[in-house]
Amino acid sequence: MDVPKMPIGMRSWSSWVGVFFVWLISLLPRKVRNALAVWIADTRVSRKNSTNTAVDINIQACFPELEFDERRAMAKRYMA
Repeated sequence: MDVPKMPIGMRSWSSWVGVFFVWLISLLPRKVRNALAVWIADTRVSRKNSTNTAVDINIQACFPELEFDERRAMAKRYMA
């Protein structure tokens, strides 16, 4: 029975770096992780891309009575 080798070649370094950063974030206290998540959500919502456009269109179609700021707050809650 062959034992599979660990992928440590040049093509997999970025994956290992990502795993390392996720591991580092997991060591942070909960409040810091939550603050980081809110910051990431804020930056993602503020960018204009196809995902945010689809979220905006869907929220506007489902909740036409909401104002722009209320729709933005709903999108932030969705992204976080």
